[in-house]
Amino acid sequence: MTKKKIYRIILLLLIPILLLIGFGFYKTLSYGLDGTYSAGNEPDNKNIYMVLKNQEFTVYNQYEILDSGVMKEVHSNHTFEIFELFSKDSTRAGYVIHNKNHIVLLDFQDMNESLEKISNHAIYLGYESE
Repeated sequence: MTKKKIYRIILLLLIPILLLIGFGFYKTLSYGLDGTYSAGNEPDNKNIYMVLKNQEFTVYNQYEILDSGVMKEVHSNHTFEIFELFSKDSTRAGYVIHNKNHIVLLDFQDMNESLEKISNHAIYLGYESE
């Protein structure tokens, strides 16, 4: 075999491998934590929403902000991440378990909620977006 044929074979094998690696990296990026999450798909005034951005959180419904503060990572592996929530007055407000485009809000004001990502951007009361 000539060097030209060997280079072509290597190139033909290398392109699919690079595409697979790139696709895996893109999928990982699309599952980032920051964004807005909702407990329901239909409009409901009592629906819980949660904004996560830059290690900060805001939990609200359509009437009021229920709590806001900072998040601290407790556990992380390839499957999920766990964060502890602290209100602005430094009291523990609950936990968030993050898995791809879903989070579970645990022990927050005596409720546990499963929320799904509805936006990669922060959407606050009145649907103002950042």
